[in-house]
Amino acid sequence: MVPEKAYNKNYFKNITEHAVTPTVSVILILFLVVALAGIIYVLIFGLASSVEKTAYVATDAQIVNITPAIQAIEVMHRNGDVMYYEGQGDNVQYEVRFIVDTRDNASVVKVNPSFLTSDKTWSPGDRVIIFNRTDGYYLTNDISLINGAISPSQGPLSVRIIDNTHDQLIANRGVGGTTGGGGGSEPIDGIEKIFLYGQRLSFAGDTISGPDATVVITGGLNTANTNLGAQIAVTTIYIDGDVDLSTGSAGLGSSAKPGKIYINGDLRLWEGGRNIYGDVYVDGNFDLKDARIHGNVFVNGDLTLGWTPYLAEDTRIYYTGMISHPDYYASEILAKCIQTSSVPGFTIPTGLPSLKPEDWYTSNGYVSGGQLTSGMKVYANSYSSTEYRPSATNVVIVAKSGDITITDLGGSGVSGVFFAPNGRVTFGGGSLQGLILSQDGFFVTSGGTDVIFKSIQDFISNPNDYPFQ
Repeated sequence: MVPEKAYNKNYFKNITEHAVTPTVSVILILFLVVALAGIIYVLIFGLASSVEKTAYVATDAQIVNITPAIQAIEVMHRNGDVMYYEGQGDNVQYEVRFIVDTRDNASVVKVNPSFLTSDKTWSPGDRVIIFNRTDGYYLTNDISLINGAISPSQGPLSVRIIDNTHDQLIANRGVGGTTGGGGGSEPIDGIEKIFLYGQRLSFAGDTISGPDATVVITGGLNTANTNLGAQIAVTTIYIDGDVDLSTGSAGLGSSAKPGKIYINGDLRLWEGGRNIYGDVYVDGNFDLKDARIHGNVFVNGDLTLGWTPYLAEDTRIYYTGMISHPDYYASEILAKCIQTSSVPGFTIPTGLPSLKPEDWYTSNGYVSGGQLTSGMKVYANSYSSTEYRPSATNVVIVAKSGDITITDLGGSGVSGVFFAPNGRVTFGGGSLQGLILSQDGFFVTSGGTDVIFKSIQDFISNPNDYPFQ
């Protein structure tokens, strides 16, 4: 019989002799680590590679007139992925669907091949027009193919853009509201938002300010002959002619509330570090050198670049013609200049309101003249005040056949409504607040003058009492 202590010693000796060696243990651990890492890699990267990327687009949208009386929605593809219109491609990577939202309902935009050209894709620089018919909304990429259109529902509108392949919302753009018409002789946003209307603008003062306001210049604008020395800081600007801002620092658009600038002619922004706020639409050529561009620019013509422009991070310049620039030009600027087959069109508002019958002015307290005083209402062939007067507020002056001239006020100011449908308005004083409607333009002769927009409703609350129709 083996003694108990000897038995136990031999038992543990046998166990030790059958244990795994340290080298084998290390190999087994390494094998397990590698195997586990492989499993994790397959799980993570295998699943990730199977998830498709949702489409990306940067867009703009606005109300446009497709006829003088019918409006539609224009959606511009600024940047991003190429997408096929819904139902126009097989096994495509990205298919786009548009949905129009009104105050009352949502409507999927229908795609009818008869309203499309042979190009069935929506690419950077392309625009689509979404138009209404009696049976719903349709889209087209060529305005000439539209038929049977009616204006959209009145009121606020927005457009949702869907990556239909992946059932994901990729953009939602508000487009403002329709007016149930468009075109004609009344400016697009209505008389309540008109600040200045006239053939010329000559300004020697400090500021022209009107967030939410509209300026319509029915002729061109040139710093060489208008003495324009200040920013036209309004939201919407229409200029029916060439614009040449090549001296000084005069700029366009409101930094507080940028909107849109429409130029029916060439635009030249050369010498001078001026600021341009809002999206700019140019039906002509665009020359750009020293200006600072804070919005997008759509050029129906050629693009010429000088050495030193500034383009904001999201700014893009779309042009339909040719591009020219110095050798070794900055690649980061050229990357933001995109040639395209077409850019959005626009219409310049034309036509002043009409005068009311003469007996209306008499029966509503208008007089034929007098010294400039607060609360006065004048209806005359022309009106002139060319001597110092204290500041006058809430005046209404209508010159039915001639000019309105208010000068030599020194530091005094005036506020009100100035309507010269067959002449011009000339001002020299400390400040003018109100709105100026004239055939031949607005001329500020005094340095240091501030011109500030106030709506006609700030002076006349009832539209029936407006001094025009």
